[in-house]
Amino acid sequence: MTTQSTQIDFRNLAISSQTAVDLFPHMRTVRIVRTLEAFMPDHIPVISPSAKAPNVFHDFGFSAHGFQLSPVVGKIMSQLIVDGKSDLPIEPFRVDRFVG
Repeated sequence: MTTQSTQIDFRNLAISSQTAVDLFPHMRTVRIVRTLEAFMPDHIPVISPSAKAPNVFHDFGFSAHGFQLSPVVGKIMSQLIVDGKSDLPIEPFRVDRFVG
């Protein structure tokens, strides 16, 4: 089994965090409990409504590319939540694609 990992540069993380707080001062009191870097078996993220729970939406498994994709994923997620569908093709990203 091949494993993949991400190395965190805490100096750059501190700079990025300060930038976020400078732009959004209310974030200063936010406590990060845990983070996760997820890699899906096919290296394609999950972006979809839940297959099992109503009003639950997923976006994870970006294989270290989540930050770069956040503008378009934000658009997709807002459309899913507000309109129940996205105007972009997201079928390949559905959460249940790994189910038999």
